[in-house]
Amino acid sequence: MFDRKAHHIWTLNNRSNGNGHFQNAWNQDGEDSFEFSVLEFCPEELLNWREVEWIEKYKTINRKFGYNLLGGGNEDRFVSEETKLKISEAGKGRMHSTKTKEKMSVNQSGHKNSFFGKTHSLESRKKMSQSGKGREKSRKHIENMRKAIRFTYTLQKFYCA
Repeated sequence: MFDRKAHHIWTLNNRSNGNGHFQNAWNQDGEDSFEFSVLEFCPEELLNWREVEWIEKYKTINRKFGYNLLGGGNEDRFVSEETKLKISEAGKGRMHSTKTKEKMSVNQSGHKNSFFGKTHSLESRKKMSQSGKGREKSRKHIENMRKAIRFTYTLQKFYCA
């Protein structure tokens, strides 16, 4: 329980809490505006059930009243294989719009990219090279590689001439 509280505070202070609504409120109002308190002491086997009950009582799933994203309790967090398959099928064939792709590109460019200014170690580069060797490439992939090589060659001729 106290580890959970400490983890919440740590992620909030480091602006890395997964709950955007909670994080924004914390950033705007500050730590002093929040109170973490124990609502009830109960046996461990009842914790999940009681957490669900308290969340329902105070309606903290509703953004007007609280910051819970889930209904509480760990028992409902497992996802069946059937549900995973449904989620997978629903996402297949979906494409990002050009506008969304541009936004994602901007948000991962330059200093915003976690790998910015870094390089792979020689060992990592060897592993990546080995993992790609012997892999079957589609005709489309081979054609794209040829185009890239031609484009690079054209740029070299243009800039070196």
